Amino acid sequence: METTVLAPFDVQLFCDDSSTRYVLGNPFVKRGWLCGTDGAIAVLVAAPGELDTVVDGKLPDVPGVVLLHHEGNHQWRPWPESVQTVDTDQECLKCQGGGFAHVKDCEECNGRGELKCSECGHEYDCKDCQGEGTIGCGKCPACNGQKHFMQPYSCEVSGRQIKAKYERAIRSIPGVEFTLMENGILFRAPGDVRGIVMALCERGSNDEVER
Repeated sequence: METTVLAPFDVQLFCDDSSTRYVLGNPFVKRGWLCGTDGAIAVLVAAPGELDTVVDGKLPDVPGVVLLHHEGNHQWRPWPESVQTVDTDQECLKCQGGGFAHVKDCEECNGRGELKCSECGHEYDCKDCQGEGTIGCGKCPACNGQKHFMQPYSCEVSGRQIKAKYERAIRSIPGVEFTLMENGILFRAPGDVRGIVMALCERGSNDEVER
């Protein structure tokens, strides 16, 4: 069930497109709030009068978690104009680490990856394709045949390390402000927008905000 609530930014940026669970893969409405979360970041947009999204199972109480952290007095400041990112070596998604523009079946073994000795019948790996059955052609245009590239992974916002994709999502909210919490960042914006993002811990993952 898709929500019809309009937001001044793309709430889908705060969801996990790769998740098969509705509550992480798509925005949903709960308790009068449009919610977007992937488990480590969450954003709320006021949606008064909207009915809760109907899904199989129970929707997490994301509004309860976010609103609880927003209680009390906080010192809010504008989101920084720029941040320093930390890059990490990532496998190219376009060629999936192969480095080629495209692949085709090996002509020598007809894509089998193996050849059979005509004298003894023994099977052995095809030397042309090294037993893969396919041969790469041309350099991948995305990574120039390097198979991987450096990509922004994390960044620091006033001493808190968060994933770079979270920083880009928060930055997309018009008029967004933030304040620090012990293990993350709270953010808000005009139009009754509120959110939270958990800081990266030492092992490189985020704490959960989904409950």
